[in-house]
Amino acid sequence: MLRLFDALYVLAPGGSCLFAGPPYQLKDALNHVLLENSNEEEEERRGGGGSFSTPIEQLISLSCCGSEEDSPKKKKKKMILAKLTESHDQAEEQLQLKNSLSLQPISNFSSPSSSASFSLASSAILLQRTLHLLLAHRWRWMLFCYATYIGYGLFLRLFFRFEAMVAEDGCIAIQGGGGEAFNLAQGRCGASESTLESLFLVMDNLRYTHFFAVFYLTFVYLQAAFDYQADLELFVNEHRNGNLKLLTKLSLTSQFLGSYSTPTFYLVHCLSESLPLLLLNLLYVHLTNYYSSVKADIFWHIYLVLSLASLGFQGLAHIFSLVSRGNTALLAILSISVSLLAVLLDDYLVLQHRLPLFFRLLSHLSIPRFVYEALIMLQYGFGRCGPSSTDAAKVQSLFYLMQITDEDYGFCLLMLLANLLLYRAVALLLLLKKANRWRLW
Repeated sequence: MLRLFDALYVLAPGGSCLFAGPPYQLKDALNHVLLENSNEEEEERRGGGGSFSTPIEQLISLSCCGSEEDSPKKKKKKMILAKLTESHDQAEEQLQLKNSLSLQPISNFSSPSSSASFSLASSAILLQRTLHLLLAHRWRWMLFCYATYIGYGLFLRLFFRFEAMVAEDGCIAIQGGGGEAFNLAQGRCGASESTLESLFLVMDNLRYTHFFAVFYLTFVYLQAAFDYQADLELFVNEHRNGNLKLLTKLSLTSQFLGSYSTPTFYLVHCLSESLPLLLLNLLYVHLTNYYSSVKADIFWHIYLVLSLASLGFQGLAHIFSLVSRGNTALLAILSISVSLLAVLLDDYLVLQHRLPLFFRLLSHLSIPRFVYEALIMLQYGFGRCGPSSTDAAKVQSLFYLMQITDEDYGFCLLMLLANLLLYRAVALLLLLKKANRWRLW
């Protein structure tokens, strides 16, 4: 019955190609892999136990070995499966070097190197496929991630005393050449009980601002890293396995699985993960923002800062997903290391002007630093003390400590945008470099 087909195309678990070619070559391919196996398996084949009398049944059994229990039989099948995949990849490389493909006469297959150039039409088609993948297969994972974000926002809402923190403006009166401001900042003895309570409320708000930004961005980073790793594996497998013709109801022309370019893949991936995140940021800020009672327009400023930061963190996640090469353990180590470094440079644990020069320069690449500083300026700056206050001889104690002014807010937005573009550009360049090595670009 197999001889009725012009060609066979069999995939292993994970999307790797096991066999591609005319049916009469199937038995020879299986026997060739078995000959290269261990001496024990070779003896078994010579004795009759390893002969592939029914090749397609053996091939199906190999491709479905993931459903069996862990046993020596399963390990043997996995070893043969890996050799089949390696053998197919080596044969494919030789055919590409000779510029002749065994499946070239068949219209349902095309060369993996025939990727289309970037176009909006291919991006729209791939976006439809991606949305279908998310809604049909990844909705549980997405629901878990989004529930985590919302749950964390509700936790912050219940844990911190927002009303008291918002009422405290952090302003102090200048007396004796600023001595009282210095004593309050250092928490020295002699301050009144009300002054200490005000200081504690300011410290609580600093902790809230830190947790509001850093941990939320960490959740965004983790989701983006794992999603990008999964999409990248799918992207590579589709190109490596060939481009299967797909007739869509939305288009009268034939489209091809995998016939989209590397920039198209990255653009669609960024859109599919960024648009839901922007909506989620809106809900998260709505749950955790209590400062509209003191500043009417602060909501959209917080949303802008958080959105720039979260989009930048997605680009950073793409970089480390590519660097880790699919190794989840390495990705976790890199993520933890970068997160700890970012926290140390975010102006919360250690003030920027007290850092060594090297770390001060390195902190310009730290997204949490500019998020934290921008939020502090929005909460305590822009006229909350000074001329708009009842007492003109007041200054902002946090600005005094951090050595920042209202004018630095624009610089923070500029650096957030610069880091966003930098990380996205680096991620795209790394992807293009790897795609060139995979012969996909």
